[in-house]
Amino acid sequence: MEGDSLAPPCQAEPEIIDDILKLADLQPQDVFYDLGCGDGRICIKATQRYGAHSLGIEIEEALVKKFQQNIVSLGIEDKVRAVAGDLLGLPLEGATCVALYLLPEALARLRPTLVGALRRGCRIICNTWGLEGLEPTSVVHSGKFKTVKLFYYDKTAVLGNSDGGSGDGRSDNNGITYQVEENHPTITAAPSIPSSTGCCVVDDNLDKKSKEEEVR
Repeated sequence: MEGDSLAPPCQAEPEIIDDILKLADLQPQDVFYDLGCGDGRICIKATQRYGAHSLGIEIEEALVKKFQQNIVSLGIEDKVRAVAGDLLGLPLEGATCVALYLLPEALARLRPTLVGALRRGCRIICNTWGLEGLEPTSVVHSGKFKTVKLFYYDKTAVLGNSDGGSGDGRSDNNGITYQVEENHPTITAAPSIPSSTGCCVVDDNLDKKSKEEEVR
């Protein structure tokens, strides 16, 4: 694992992204999370193609900046959120579907949170590596040569399985709050995020504010 990254140093191929989103079967009322989202391409496509609300978290600042710039240029700020920080500090109780392209050691650390999310009905799609000890609901071979495995999990994967997992998908470090309205799902960041989480919601107005201060 290089540096603080928990994900492989590469983005998913377009064919794999398409298959992930087909497995996700997103609807406009869904809230889609991509953990280790890179430049946010899956989140953006999830919103543009299916109308879902999306949130991506990434630790590499350059990728988060590119993600946020794309959000603004496409005019989808009301439906897509970029979060900079360590994905281990992000609670999942707001998500209805989660995609992950993470190394096995990262999946092992997230496993209790992911199992908890499955128990409350969240769908989870793992790229290349699955969740140890859980039988996937389905497996799809993807990519140009169909050599990449996508592991799909839903609530049926944890029925009768009492192994670990918080009841609602909260992480141990839940300093960030995301709220999902019952009738109209939205992603709302807490006004202040404790530094202990290592995460922050990217503000697309930061550059504008800085320039205004320079003019003054």
